[in-house]
Amino acid sequence: MKHVLFSLGLLLLSDSAFGQQLVRDGEYVVHYAAMSTQDLSPAIAQQYNIHQSNKRGMLLLNLQRETASGKTIALRGTASGTALNLLGDVQTLSLRPAGDGNMQDLIAEFDIAHLEFLSFDIDVKPEGAKRQLKVKFQQQFFTDDN
Repeated sequence: MKHVLFSLGLLLLSDSAFGQQLVRDGEYVVHYAAMSTQDLSPAIAQQYNIHQSNKRGMLLLNLQRETASGKTIALRGTASGTALNLLGDVQTLSLRPAGDGNMQDLIAEFDIAHLEFLSFDIDVKPEGAKRQLKVKFQQQFFTDDN
C-alpha cells in the first residue's frame, strides 16, 4: 500500500506542478516524473534506498496498460536512457525496479545542479509490448544551493 501511495503521490505532484506527464502508445501508457531527491520524505528515501541530497535527482517511471473498458493495469517493464545537460555532459540512467507484486515502478538517480536543464531520452519496454516506447522530456532543477 505504501508503494501505491508513493507512486501516486509523485505522479500527482508532477501533474499539478508540470501538467500531465505521460507518453501513450496504443494501449500502453508511461507516466514519468523527475525531481530532487531532497523532496522525498526520509522514510520513502530509506524504503527505496534513494540517497537524499540537493545534488541528486530521481526519475520515476510508472508503466500501465489501458483495457478496452478504460481501466488501467499496472505493468512491469524495463527501461534505459540518458540525461544530457546544456554543456553536453551525458549521464547514463540505471533504472531499477521499485515495488513489489504487480505494482512496480522504475527509478533512477542522477546528479543535478541548481538551475540545471536536463534533457531525458528514455526507451521503455512494458511487459507484453511488442516494441519500446520513447520518453523524451526536458526539465529544469532548482536546489537549495543558490
